[in-house]
Parts: sequence; C-alpha cells; structure tokens
Amino acid sequence: MTGTAEVVRDKDALLRGYRAYREAHPFIMLFIGSGIRSRINSGQQVLIRITPDEPNPLKGVSDPIVD
Repeated sequence: MTGTAEVVRDKDALLRGYRAYREAHPFIMLFIGSGIRSRINSGQQVLIRITPDEPNPLKGVSDPIVD
C-alpha cells in the first residue's frame, strides 16, 4: 500500500486528534492524556497524518470465515 505521510504541528489539528482519540479510548487517556496535552501546549507534540493513494484501501477486504 502506498500513500503520503505528513508531519502536522498545527495546534488546532493536534487538539482535534487528541479529542478524537480521547473519545475512542477514554480509559487509556486517563493515564497518558495529561502528558499529551502538556506537549501539545508546549509545541513538542506532533501528529503523523497518512493519506493512502487509494480512496479506500480496505475495500473488498472481509473477515476470514471461521469454522
């Protein structure tokens, strides 16, 4: 699979990613959330945005049949 990776340093984009991850994984964020938030505010945190070349690289992929 091919695509493009981008290093994102924009604080608003980082906070959107932080909030999305917090909603998806609230328990783990209890432990790591304050450190991430601190690094975002200090400019030390980055986000890697990956854009696949194909619109949906998983199209047609299904779970294997379990006997």
